[in-house]
Amino acid sequence: MPGSVPRSPCSSSTSQTASALALQFQLLDGAQRRATARERPAEPARERGHRIGAPLIGGALTEAGAVEDAYRLLAQAACPSWLYAVTMGERRDGMLPDGSVNPGELTYFDHYAPGADWMHRTIAGLAPAAPGLRIQKGCLMIHPHEFQHQGLTLRSSVHIPEEQATARRPTVVFVHGFSNNRMENRSFVLMARLLESIGIASVRFDLSGHGESDGDFFDVTITNEIAETRSVVQAVRTLDFADPERIALVGMSMGGVVAGIAAAEEPGIRAACLWSPAAVAPFEVGSGYLKGRDIAAEIREKGYFDADSHRMSPALVDDIAGLDVYGRSCGYAGPVRIIHGDKDDIAPVGYARRYLDHYGGNAELEVVPGADHGWSTVPHRTRLHESTLQFLREHLEPSA
Repeated sequence: MPGSVPRSPCSSSTSQTASALALQFQLLDGAQRRATARERPAEPARERGHRIGAPLIGGALTEAGAVEDAYRLLAQAACPSWLYAVTMGERRDGMLPDGSVNPGELTYFDHYAPGADWMHRTIAGLAPAAPGLRIQKGCLMIHPHEFQHQGLTLRSSVHIPEEQATARRPTVVFVHGFSNNRMENRSFVLMARLLESIGIASVRFDLSGHGESDGDFFDVTITNEIAETRSVVQAVRTLDFADPERIALVGMSMGGVVAGIAAAEEPGIRAACLWSPAAVAPFEVGSGYLKGRDIAAEIREKGYFDADSHRMSPALVDDIAGLDVYGRSCGYAGPVRIIHGDKDDIAPVGYARRYLDHYGGNAELEVVPGADHGWSTVPHRTRLHESTLQFLREHLEPSA
């Protein structure tokens, strides 16, 4: 703060750097000192033929009223100078005119644009309107948001179409898969951006024990994941950008199973889209083997089942084995689209077909030839996203 340091070195030194710092950071506490400092930056620049410059000198010269000196300094190409650094691809004197490397101890080759900030502000007229960071992609605003559920913080990313930021918009809540996170191998991010393009907001959250959310994976159960999803949906309905009457769920793999059940048990869900739902899980885990390994034997030995470096607890094993996927999902009467690849060797498509036997005619299954569980090719992922976009556009009515 001005005047807080009675004898600042910047107020007594006559060096160019000290003067530049004093002006740029308003370190001087008197009119006379400020006036004196304004004379200082230009003097050494002129004395040295404008072949000198620290990053702040351009702004200091401009502040001192010596804009012409700032431009002359910028235009110098002889060593040492800013432009010399640009033409050589080095710092201002890292490499000498004869091609040899400067023998100084502090020679390095990455500071070749110290005048860029001054150029942006003075020449181009570009400067931050206010302090802080706004993460933006096109017309999309992305905000971090925290939800609370039973003492745990569930962290999320909220996508809001900026042009409708003050209006209540249809909103999609994404539910990621087993041991994954709200990026879902970036597929959820790309889908959120597509939704933004048609005026639909979205929320991607990490279930507890996953991603950045609180909790340990050992404490995860599917019962809790369903409860967390419902809790997030309830909280989303209260957010100022979300239309509480137009909330949809999109779930991937085990998240698809969770989304299907949450849609049935949480009133008012407008639509549900299930990607490769892992409805096989209760049957596979119930058999006592997972990925060819004896679940009970491994739990007896370790106290947990090692699922891709995640500690799967006995409680989670029992919870999955006893999960009535179809019985708990079929109570949902809204539109459902299930998108599944016929080459899915993790959750075979036959288990997706069984959904149609339980829903009351409100569900459709789209089988994509050649697609695997993770939609790991560009054409297959594009097909997944385009189908989802069409489905949600139809049932969320973003233009309403």
